[in-house]
Amino acid sequence: CDAFVRPFDGGPAKNPDNPVQALYDMVIDRAANYLYITTPYLVLDRQMTASLIRTAKSGVDVRIFMPGIYDKSYVHAVSRHSFGPLLRGGIRVFEYTPGFLHAKQLVADGDVAICGSVNLDFRSLFLHYENGVLICDAPVVADIRRDIEKTMEVSHRITMDDIQSRPWWQKVLAPVFNLFSPLM
Repeated sequence: CDAFVRPFDGGPAKNPDNPVQALYDMVIDRAANYLYITTPYLVLDRQMTASLIRTAKSGVDVRIFMPGIYDKSYVHAVSRHSFGPLLRGGIRVFEYTPGFLHAKQLVADGDVAICGSVNLDFRSLFLHYENGVLICDAPVVADIRRDIEKTMEVSHRITMDDIQSRPWWQKVLAPVFNLFSPLM
């Protein structure tokens, strides 16, 4: 097997050039067919949002899987606030209905995967010490894709109707919470 497996780490000591965000950006930007991501927290900065949307608009099937049952309601509000731009950008967003989804995985094009402790949020990318592994051309990449596909079978696809039909107070509070997103 000609697999490539590269452990990585990141955190405040590695800033301002955080290798974790650079690695995620590289995989996202190079995806050609599909990009599936699971993350319990989705608090994206403009750069990551733009990168994901640019990839989707290039014709890549981009899907993000989030928990349907959250452990932090304010993070849920901020995550849902970011769904609108992602959906308008051609990204499919799903919520895992059986419970809390804590997996932090990314798989692209059948040959690249990332697994580890990295959430897609500011704190995880810049403030916390995180680690993971980049896997290329290894049989486990197909296993990760199958795991995400099984997650999709029990997930609800979020639509713009779902976003627009939120209660008025959620629509008001989400942008306020979003102002504090770097702290979440």
